[in-house]
Amino acid sequence: MKNAQRLPVKMALILSFIFSVNGSWSQTVKGFYVDGFHTILGNPAKEDSLLTFAQNNGFNYLTLYNLHNVNQQHSMINTSSSALLANFIYKAKTQFDILEIGGGSENFEFFRDIIHVYNTQHTNPLEKIDVYNLEFEWWNALSVDTGGYYCQYYLAPNGDTCSIDGAFQYASNLLYSIDSLANSVGLTSEVYLGWFNDQQAVGLVGTGVDRIFLHIYIPSVTFNQTHQYNYVNDRLRSLGLTNQPVKVFPLYSSEPAFMQSWVTANDYYLPFDLLETSLQNETGSWKSTIQLEGIQWFTYSYMPRKNMDLSVEENTIQFTVLQDRSANSIIIQNTTDSPINYHYQLVDLSGNLLLSGTQNESILKLDPFAAGTYILRIRSANTTSNFRFVK
Repeated sequence: MKNAQRLPVKMALILSFIFSVNGSWSQTVKGFYVDGFHTILGNPAKEDSLLTFAQNNGFNYLTLYNLHNVNQQHSMINTSSSALLANFIYKAKTQFDILEIGGGSENFEFFRDIIHVYNTQHTNPLEKIDVYNLEFEWWNALSVDTGGYYCQYYLAPNGDTCSIDGAFQYASNLLYSIDSLANSVGLTSEVYLGWFNDQQAVGLVGTGVDRIFLHIYIPSVTFNQTHQYNYVNDRLRSLGLTNQPVKVFPLYSSEPAFMQSWVTANDYYLPFDLLETSLQNETGSWKSTIQLEGIQWFTYSYMPRKNMDLSVEENTIQFTVLQDRSANSIIIQNTTDSPINYHYQLVDLSGNLLLSGTQNESILKLDPFAAGTYILRIRSANTTSNFRFVK
């Protein structure tokens, strides 16, 4: 049972999430995972680039991925070193329209001993982590079978069977504990899910978890409304058949193997609208318990930089791209201390190649091109980065 203290605080949000009379949901929460956050925190330019990208594209939720890396560099339970994180969260919420910050981990001890303690030490809600996000891929046979990562570090030491059934039981207990911990102080729990069956859906919903990220990892070339719904329908149905209200976030990947090229040319929130329409047209009565609450993207480093003022430093680690409007040009800068070989392409929104070259040509003149929106792609041995700009 949820803590009764949560109701007054969240009532307005809860009411906005309920399936309305006209059969539509609202993308109240719009979020993405932030990978490599330990390389961003403490660098004002990179922090502001991340937050400007979020604000300019209408995102209001950030899930900080791999927080253990941050904790290793800047102890989150040391009141002095944790000020970096507190200041970032405060800035995000007060200057950049971020409503929630999530903290991700795969083990209960990190939530209890690190994230929860950090929150206890910071009494200002504007400095707190609001959501406890669990990622434990119990359905991944390679990871949970004998010799796999989860088997070696979690299942076997806990006395659980190294199998999908054993991993599911372990993850269910883990999720219940995390949900209870979060709810004890009026916060939110959520979990990333890949594949599961009807029986497992009952167990997952029974943990009390507040909301579910349901992955829809489809390649750009095959993404459309029908394929998306066919891909996720069985799992939505399994959740709906639990007869318990379930808040669902469709989760998409902007990695090159999935929807990077699609979302470069399309709106970040269109997939939600397409899923909403498909679910409205669903005839099964089970759909009445599904609440599409928001959308989530994986992950920041792969997301096309739309609607950005490119005078802001981009978090590409290797490159900064500046737009010199007075000279009608773009300048590619290497942000590392060593030379980098790279290849660039300038394309329009239809994918037509307009310019290409190498690191020997770092200033690109835009005079020959008409006013409009363009995408600059930079590929090196380690990264592929996309920059969107308007001439």
